[in-house]
Amino acid sequence: MAKHMVLHRIDDIPKREITSVSFTGHRYFTPAEAADSARLLDEIISILTDPEGTYKTTVFFTGGALGFDTLAAEAVLRARENRSFIRLELLLPCKGQENAWSTEDKRRYGEIKASADGVTVYADHYFRGCMQLRDRALADSAELVVAWLRPDETDGGTVYTVIYAEKKGKLLLNLCPDADKAAEELSISFS
Repeated sequence: MAKHMVLHRIDDIPKREITSVSFTGHRYFTPAEAADSARLLDEIISILTDPEGTYKTTVFFTGGALGFDTLAAEAVLRARENRSFIRLELLLPCKGQENAWSTEDKRRYGEIKASADGVTVYADHYFRGCMQLRDRALADSAELVVAWLRPDETDGGTVYTVIYAEKKGKLLLNLCPDADKAAEELSISFS
């Protein structure tokens, strides 16, 4: 398998058109991680969607999960207030994924879903494998996959999506401060 590159700084993104971006990340954050990731998401979306810039990104995909997906979707919607050409597409694993969530999380999810430009649902109900269908679609849909992958995580949807995206030769940007260690822990062949 050819080696692919994971980027750890926004400034490392190659200067070329990247019209589509997907987000994947963990569901639970410390308050400091949530603040850091929200700030970085606002920054990267601003850079990628700058009408005078190189990237010309117009479409963003999220998986509709708690945590990083929610923060990314909200950042896209904030940016869309000033850049109406931006599209938010939700790729959801199944109907009712939010059924066991808190009232506040359901409210945020409902607002995001109602504000999205498109919603794709991969299954009428949960079944073993529906999350992986969504995770593969996130990677397949985008030229750049932006992740928040901690070094201590070795399984789960974020790990699956990052490894799948790497195998597909996608450009990866890990916003987690310990991104180098995360790649090492997973033995991902980044160069």
